[in-house]
Amino acid sequence: MKKFFAIFLFITMLLGCTCAFAQEVRTVSDQYAFELAEGDQLYFENLIFDGDVTVSGDNAKIIFANCFFIGDVILTADEATQVMLLGCGMTGRCMQQNAVTEATLDWAFPKFLVDSPVEVVSDNCIGSVIALGDFEVLFNGKTYSMADSQLYIDTTNSEVSIVPYEGQPASYYCIVQWWENGELTTTILSELEA
Repeated sequence: MKKFFAIFLFITMLLGCTCAFAQEVRTVSDQYAFELAEGDQLYFENLIFDGDVTVSGDNAKIIFANCFFIGDVILTADEATQVMLLGCGMTGRCMQQNAVTEATLDWAFPKFLVDSPVEVVSDNCIGSVIALGDFEVLFNGKTYSMADSQLYIDTTNSEVSIVPYEGQPASYYCIVQWWENGELTTTILSELEA
């Protein structure tokens, strides 16, 4: 009987069959373009996207939880939009395609927030990715981890300050790319979540 159950379990997992003890079922999405209005905060879960997904609109947030992306996730926002990928898998890349090239570190960058390794490409534009942990991120062809941080956001006192990173404990790190006065800058910052 145990052998039969083991074979049954193996076959159901192989075929993707859902059982009462299996994880949430993912369904194929029929929406691939998300045009966000300022202030939007949207949440989607347990979806499969079998083509490229595009997120547009400034100053908004969209969360994808337990989704699977077979194509790229393309963020076209110029300012402050966040695309969170939580518990997601993907075969494509996170792409940033916006019209902004000149900025400063004070800019409200459009960004991906991820909880697992991804490949991010900022296609000749500003962009950012926040890795919600200490794992590698491939950003514009170069691999980064928290150990590559150059700056640390110190929140230990009432005045937040940016100091050199010297191995301080951190919860996440951020890779940021922009052009300032025509010069390309890529900076890695880390921070301990309060």
